[in-house]
Amino acid sequence: RLSIGIGPNSTINLKGQADVTNINLDSSDPTRVNASVRSFTQSTVPNLGIMYRHPLTCAQEIQVGIAYRGAKSVDADLAVNATLPFNIQTTADIEALLSTAPPNLTTGLGYTYKKYQFALDVEWQQWSQFKKVTNNISTDFSYNDVVAIRTGAIAPLNFSFIKDWGLQGRAGYAFIPSFTPDQTLASNFLDNDKHLFSFGISKLFARNGFIFANTRIDLAFQWQHWRPRVTNKARAVDYTGGGTQQNYTYGGNVFLSSVNVTFIF
Repeated sequence: RLSIGIGPNSTINLKGQADVTNINLDSSDPTRVNASVRSFTQSTVPNLGIMYRHPLTCAQEIQVGIAYRGAKSVDADLAVNATLPFNIQTTADIEALLSTAPPNLTTGLGYTYKKYQFALDVEWQQWSQFKKVTNNISTDFSYNDVVAIRTGAIAPLNFSFIKDWGLQGRAGYAFIPSFTPDQTLASNFLDNDKHLFSFGISKLFARNGFIFANTRIDLAFQWQHWRPRVTNKARAVDYTGGGTQQNYTYGGNVFLSSVNVTFIF
């Protein structure tokens, strides 16, 4: 059983006006900036995937797959008006990169036994091809390619008090290494090694007189632990005129939750 998929990956309906006004660049500098976004440009990249499913028995199956996604980016055309000291007015047109995602190559292995499913994915994130925003500041490094590992499982929840509810439980773990090297000089592009823990439940409702299609509702929760990382500057760096940069530590925790409704025809 071989499945092949191909299609575009693009951000749609990205348009409109965004304004940033009265930005004071420095507390001791009366410079103020007004910026307006005139237009957005987003890239459309290919998604390619192949999966092979091989039945072992009537109740067991293994799946092997590989997928590729090209690099994505969103650019903005900015009109900038600045008021400099002595009330000097200046304007500029700037092309700014708002977001980007590097090319990804993912391989995966799955195993199904009756209503139990297990999966393991290994993803190569090609951050060395990342489209960086330098803001006219020369960068002294390149981003690193990283390998992210993800694993997860799905199983029916057969606890006695909810056995007849038809619920599925889901759990997953992922480790995503940091793609940024140590920021020892003027730049401050930050990223952490991340541990991701996910939990969820789902319920499938069969089509009936009130529901026009089979409907699955998923509730999910994710905890991301961003491992603390220490940045030690190689020397006192001053490229803004606002003072030297100090050593610092950054990290934290991120909590996410979601509700998803899927209609199955």
